[in-house]
Amino acid sequence: MSYDIFVEAFLRSDVVRGYVAIDLPVFTRTDAALAETARVAQTLWNIQRLHVFIRKDVYDQWQAARSAGGPNLR
Repeated sequence: MSYDIFVEAFLRSDVVRGYVAIDLPVFTRTDAALAETARVAQTLWNIQRLHVFIRKDVYDQWQAARSAGGPNLR
């Protein structure tokens, strides 16, 4: 898990193909609205996204368990 500015090289590398990536906004819509109302910055160090990486083999195992009635993490 990392912010976009810290994983730029990783995102350009071939290694990233071994992972499932989930990209999330740093601020939710509610957070962004509160920041705008308070007139504070909606970014920190120009960070836009939080990247969560899950190895594909681990993700595939979770998907198989979920399909068999296992836990749903979303």
